[in-house]
Amino acid sequence: MKSFRRIGGILLAMIVLLSIILGAWEVYRQSTVELVTAQVLAENNKGKKAAVREIDPKEIEARYQNPEQFRAMLESVREQVHAIDERDKTLEHVEVQVAKEIDPKGHEAAAERHTERIWREGDKKYRQTIEYLDLVKGKPKKGAVTRPRVDTGKINEVFPFQLPAAEDDYRYQFAGVEQINNRWTIKINFEPSKGPAGRFRGETWIDPTTFTPVRLFVSLAEKKPFLDQFSMLIDYGTVETGQVQVVSTVIDGSGGFAMVQKHIRSEIAFNNYQSLANAKKSSEPTNDRTPVAVPER
Repeated sequence: MKSFRRIGGILLAMIVLLSIILGAWEVYRQSTVELVTAQVLAENNKGKKAAVREIDPKEIEARYQNPEQFRAMLESVREQVHAIDERDKTLEHVEVQVAKEIDPKGHEAAAERHTERIWREGDKKYRQTIEYLDLVKGKPKKGAVTRPRVDTGKINEVFPFQLPAAEDDYRYQFAGVEQINNRWTIKINFEPSKGPAGRFRGETWIDPTTFTPVRLFVSLAEKKPFLDQFSMLIDYGTVETGQVQVVSTVIDGSGGFAMVQKHIRSEIAFNNYQSLANAKKSSEPTNDRTPVAVPER
């Protein structure tokens, strides 16, 4: 009996030892797998970084100094701008607009924040107020309409990069390469080619690999009555749908008549993009619309 117990004890000890060895091997194997995986990921990331560094600004500058290459690039930009406009018709989003009135001394005389949900139905564009605040008083604006309403604002100005190219009313000039937010871009200057009325002069920055706009800056090509100056800065970026759309706009304008002068600056953030197919919309007011969370600005 004692020999069986001794053998049993030896077997038990061997089993425990084997379990320890197998456990240690599994830890070692797992660590090795994780190490190899990390090395592979690191190599892939190095490859991606190298791909980014492969964009040679001198090569880009030399390429688009060629008139034919420049015209071909402009056509690609027109197509991308057109695609952005067309996608906008199929998406809804939230706009957070902070408008400020600046007095002659540069101080804020008034400020308000208007948060709206924007979407389209056919040829009509709808807006619905989520929040409308007087930022000076820290209170909601009185008389704010919260039901959906048709946007009746009309844009008479002619913007650059229209399709087809035959209807484009602008003349473009390659202006080199510049970095915007640590990325190389193609800079293009533009001015009206068919008279300044309702048109802009300015500059745009284009992604050299996708030809999508990164930034657009415009100012009026000629002054309008009672408007001394007007400028608009538009930034583009990848939104919630994974596509490039407008993400922010800054509008600055001043003018007036006689002793009455105004300087207005408006900063607009565009977010919460989603497909209309995934968002139930109606032009009739309902009570089941839950406001989305909008970041403070």
